[in-house]
Amino acid sequence: IRFRTPFKWDLVEEQKKDKDSIFNWHKRLIELKKNYQCLKIGFYKRVNCSNDKVLGFLRYYKDEYMLILINFNEESVNVTLDFADLPLDNSKLSLIIGEKANDDTMISSDNKKSVSINKIGGTSFKIFKLEK
Repeated sequence: IRFRTPFKWDLVEEQKKDKDSIFNWHKRLIELKKNYQCLKIGFYKRVNCSNDKVLGFLRYYKDEYMLILINFNEESVNVTLDFADLPLDNSKLSLIIGEKANDDTMISSDNKKSVSINKIGGTSFKIFKLEK
């Protein structure tokens, strides 16, 4: 009985070359965590989404905010987020990770603090930075 097989190091080299590989996705996420305090030591706040199979939440610390959206659906979806109870007037959402579907979005009190995010791919996620 063989309990352990040798690791295939050539697979790692293939992963390094592919910008969309699991290896490179993890590198990007680790880099994000290193560069943003809100992802290291920040607080968590759930954001109401129009689709119950999309998890939306903020990570924030001092004046740094990140919005994370995770789509648990098999297909792409559009969602509306409710920011009514959050002090984010006149903030700009800039996509950091994920497939770009529209221009940067502004959160303003004119639209009653709800924002639509288009085309969150099936079983994928998007990460936005919120800037004043």
